[in-house]
Amino acid sequence: MVSRCGGRQVARLGLSILNQVSLGDLVADSAEHYVETALALANDANRLRCLRTTMRARLLQSPLMEHAGFTRELEASYREVWRRWCTGR
Repeated sequence: MVSRCGGRQVARLGLSILNQVSLGDLVADSAEHYVETALALANDANRLRCLRTTMRARLLQSPLMEHAGFTRELEASYREVWRRWCTGR
């Protein structure tokens, strides 16, 4: 997948995901760069083959699939928000 990064949070989702699987080079910052990146990838049969065979493992080994750690951090954030609310800080 090639993604175009923009100024809004939703337009940066592809950047976030691709960076987590070490594919940040597939993120473009303009329409022209997007087309260049997509064409380069489409014309690179070896890379496409490699991506097809390794993408599942890349994703499974990425922080995106670290559910337990994410949940621990989220719970810690909730506790901190609650503590601040209770103490007025």
